[in-house]
Amino acid sequence: MNFAVDSRIPTPKLAPDSSAHLEEIADMMLTRALLGAERVDSTSIKDAKDRITVRIEHVFQSRNTLYIHYSVRNQSAHPYRVSAPAVAEALAPQATISIMSLRHTQLDNTVLRKLGQLRERPLTLARAESQKDDIQAGEETQGVVAIREQVAGPTIFQLTFGPVGTHKVQATMVF
Repeated sequence: MNFAVDSRIPTPKLAPDSSAHLEEIADMMLTRALLGAERVDSTSIKDAKDRITVRIEHVFQSRNTLYIHYSVRNQSAHPYRVSAPAVAEALAPQATISIMSLRHTQLDNTVLRKLGQLRERPLTLARAESQKDDIQAGEETQGVVAIREQVAGPTIFQLTFGPVGTHKVQATMVF
């Protein structure tokens, strides 16, 4: 008895090139972040001699995370260690000016006084990164913090870094 079985050997499915796929996803995410980033007006923040100046540069909100891009400039005569900032949402119950009118603005001391005493609610950082941990006199670095919260209305955020002597190193903005 003779018989033949004609069955094809299944062709193995090739797995898609995962590194190319990951690069494509990364490119899409970075493109969306760069196009969606909103500039923060920090023109009222002046570099003070012998101080550390923090400027909030951009904010980007994804579906569930707020990213804050900042820069730190060392105008002091000593090195400064840039640690991950403590981030807080601040409420201004005695504000004498409209918080809505301050959206996408970094606040200087004059405006902060008009907001009155702020009540802070600490926020948990999902991620914090900076280009350099230590900056020498005259140097600048940049960093980003990520907060896993959806922000709906005008909200005050404070970033507080390690102090220099008795001086707070802080930046306050309205998103």
